[in-house]
Amino acid sequence: TQDIPLFLEILGIKQESWEEMFATWHLSEEHHALAMKFADRAQGHPIAMRSLAVSIQNGLSEELLEQSKRGIVNNIYDTQGVKKLIQKMFDKLNNQDKDLLGLLVQINRPLTANQMKLFLDIDRKTRIALIAAGVLEKTHTEPKRYYVDPIVETLRFKPPAFQKMEQLGFRLIDESKRLRHKENDLLEELCIVQIANNILSNARKPRSCRKTVVSCIDHILTPLRRVTFRQRKYDIAEKMLISALKNAPAHPDALL
Repeated sequence: TQDIPLFLEILGIKQESWEEMFATWHLSEEHHALAMKFADRAQGHPIAMRSLAVSIQNGLSEELLEQSKRGIVNNIYDTQGVKKLIQKMFDKLNNQDKDLLGLLVQINRPLTANQMKLFLDIDRKTRIALIAAGVLEKTHTEPKRYYVDPIVETLRFKPPAFQKMEQLGFRLIDESKRLRHKENDLLEELCIVQIANNILSNARKPRSCRKTVVSCIDHILTPLRRVTFRQRKYDIAEKMLISALKNAPAHPDALL
């Protein structure tokens, strides 16, 4: 039989669910009616509808909405349009919140409320504010976890300061030690260590990275690939490769 590629068609939120979608944003009756009036422009895309709700909640009038492109996408597959909407929501944040999102991008995994407080000092008030701004996602399963949309990583924004990244990396290292000695959760410990090592490497602190029993050197291989194939700085890449092989002489990716 001939191999036929499988395509999965993704549909937007159905029109009969739009009212329920906007209701989750606790809009006033007037704002809810305004959101429903302009809902067609979002094509059922949840992020586009969120952009529309946030704009209305922040006081954008009907007249200004007529003139703006808030919530507008060409279709459900319009990734560039969605990216522009997220960029607008991101640009309205203060510098402190932008740094927090930048650090969440570095962690690159959903976090519980306790973990957000432990790693980033993000309290309930800040979480609610980031969700209301449309830039923080929340799961609906228990325990609830919070994360940023992968599109945020592609936005134009200044990366966090190395000092803040280093501080985050050390907090993650401390948490990995606690997981080993107090909970004996070796799998979660390994996961946290890899995230910490990647952040410390990005903060130009490779010597602070924690060694693992298993050869986990993604924090070396990821920038190595970037320097080799994208930037083509082969002299730097050679030094990084020597470091990778020193840490893990038999690692297949490093040998390749």
